[in-house]
Amino acid sequence: MKAASESKKIIEETTVFHHHYAVTTSTLDVATELLPQMNTRDWFLITADEQTRGKGTHNRSWASPPQVNLYMTFLFPFPRTRMALLPNIPQVTSYAVILTLVELGFRPKIKWVNDVLLNRKKICGILCQAEFPPDLENYCAVKAGVGINVNMSQEICDSVDQPVTSLMLEANRSFNKDDVLRIFERHFISSIKLLIQHGFNYFRKAIAERMEYLGELIKVKDDTSDSIIEGTMVGVDEEGQLLLNTSTGQVKMMTGHIISQRVVNSIETMVKSLRDLNFPVNATKNVVELVASYDSTLCASILSFHYPQQQTTPVETPSRRSENVQSC
Repeated sequence: MKAASESKKIIEETTVFHHHYAVTTSTLDVATELLPQMNTRDWFLITADEQTRGKGTHNRSWASPPQVNLYMTFLFPFPRTRMALLPNIPQVTSYAVILTLVELGFRPKIKWVNDVLLNRKKICGILCQAEFPPDLENYCAVKAGVGINVNMSQEICDSVDQPVTSLMLEANRSFNKDDVLRIFERHFISSIKLLIQHGFNYFRKAIAERMEYLGELIKVKDDTSDSIIEGTMVGVDEEGQLLLNTSTGQVKMMTGHIISQRVVNSIETMVKSLRDLNFPVNATKNVVELVASYDSTLCASILSFHYPQQQTTPVETPSRRSENVQSC
């Protein structure tokens, strides 16, 4: 698919080739197609007015209605000598969004790992991947996909399966998407360069101060062990790991996601209702996991509480990741 426009610009002393599309499947898909054009110096920025198959985390889709939001992917070289910092790229990307929204007059928060919230509603989604083309030698190629809800209506927000908002709804006025993009691309490129130069510890204090749920008791699903950990959030360490004070001591987590109280309450209500109707545990398990499959471990935990004499087993969700792609 041919881009509607192509341009070259210099941002933070970096050459960026901007490809804009009226409609595309996903800006991440276009970034993959541009991999053969990469070198070890220049960056690519792919934007679109609409995505027909926008991508979110955990194999979910990203709502991408036409004209109203920012849909973009940065494709850039990242030194292999700094590969230990790849997991921090989504966190630094979210911080660049934070700086952008602060500049626009908002007071955003980060929901660990890298969701950006306004008034505890999602305003931005981030999905990063790294690939290792052999012709880049000492560099890998990073794709940082970012979606920012700019002028999305309340009607569209209400159709999403989680609390979301837009800049327009929060400020009660519309925004120029190009202005928001110019602010973000400046903060993003600068932040990635600082990450390469100084490491994540450079951002640690600033990110911790912006974390939603700081000092609160939360539940976190560990993506590596599929377990659920409850503890008080106390910040992040110098590597970006979440720090939780639990009943058995402090726990560090590098991957996972915070389970919202909304999800916990919904599953609790569903299980209680089915139990009161004398549904057997297996039937209840099937119904609950069908409705909330992405939190199957939480479902099993709640089921075990309400059916203490019967065993439940969470359903494994297969991972779909190509061999040469590493999620950041």
